[in-house]
Amino acid sequence: MEDLLGQVETLWEVLRRRHHRSMIDANSSERLNLERDDNHETDKDRLEGRMSEYRATTENVEFWSVPEVKDLSETLEENDRGMLTELLRCLDQDENFDHCEVEEQQSTLKLRINQLLSRCAEFSMDILDTETDMAVRCEPNSSELEGLQEQQDELERDYQVIKEEVEEIEGLASQLQVLLPEMAGALGENVHATQQAWQELGWSIAENQCNLQQFRQLQDFLRAYLAMISWTEDTQTCIFSEASAQQWRLAESSVPSELDLRIEQKFDEFDKLAAAGQKLIKERHHLADIIKERTEELQSMLGWILVYWRAQKDQLGRERSGDSRRSDAPQGDASRFSQGQPQVGYPCYSFHVNTIFICYNKLFQNTTTVLY
Repeated sequence: MEDLLGQVETLWEVLRRRHHRSMIDANSSERLNLERDDNHETDKDRLEGRMSEYRATTENVEFWSVPEVKDLSETLEENDRGMLTELLRCLDQDENFDHCEVEEQQSTLKLRINQLLSRCAEFSMDILDTETDMAVRCEPNSSELEGLQEQQDELERDYQVIKEEVEEIEGLASQLQVLLPEMAGALGENVHATQQAWQELGWSIAENQCNLQQFRQLQDFLRAYLAMISWTEDTQTCIFSEASAQQWRLAESSVPSELDLRIEQKFDEFDKLAAAGQKLIKERHHLADIIKERTEELQSMLGWILVYWRAQKDQLGRERSGDSRRSDAPQGDASRFSQGQPQVGYPCYSFHVNTIFICYNKLFQNTTTVLY
């Protein structure tokens, strides 16, 4: 403000001197014109003219010395006051123009922020709908997530542009509040409303990004779920296959242990999958019921496979023990056993149902995986 007043004083002094110089130049020109007009007169006329000029000059001196100088001083003062008034008026117009311009920019910016908020709300619904459809159909390999991520990236770019404009508006508003304190209240309220809308936009974009991350985690969960379901189905077929059972009877004792290792590995993978599902449930995922249902289903299938496989191993062990005893028994005892007792075969799944449930209960009493 001090610099502005200094500029006003300098401009005032320059204009005052210029006006004073123009008045002096006008008087000098008038005297020169009078001298040129007297050149064609006679000596007498020239003398009379000089006398008249002398008297006129004397009169002019008297005229200029008293009243005209006062009028000139007053005129200069009035001009100075007029110049200052005009300058202040121009400054006021500039400030009003800046205030209107800031208000217009602020209104436009707030409108754009509200438009982005609407886009974010629609985009959030698209994420939830797409995620629900994927989980219900259990098709995690769809490429819809890539398209959603592209939309999120576009919204984040628009948000960064808005961020720079909001910071610019805040700076202009701060300057105008100093120059125009009487307008600080209304301008501050408008800027504060814009800031709140911008913060809400930031929260909405962050929430959508979090939803996309959960979408990706659910996608990985369902991929692992489908892979384990496929493995359990293949393993069930293998266990129930008579050809596989016959192969296990003829194979060395190390062959069944390979399946034991695979089952143990799948249980380790299930523990990781269950932990991932539990994490989504704790985060209040909107598909928590589906996640829990899929986890319990997979746990039940893995437990069923383990119980039946243990029963199958026990059956194979009894068969091998029986074959070994028969081969070691005397021929007479064998003939007598065969004549006195009917031959009883050992079918592949001739174990009691209660044994299955006992093994199943013991399995999940000892397991370290706790589900919900």
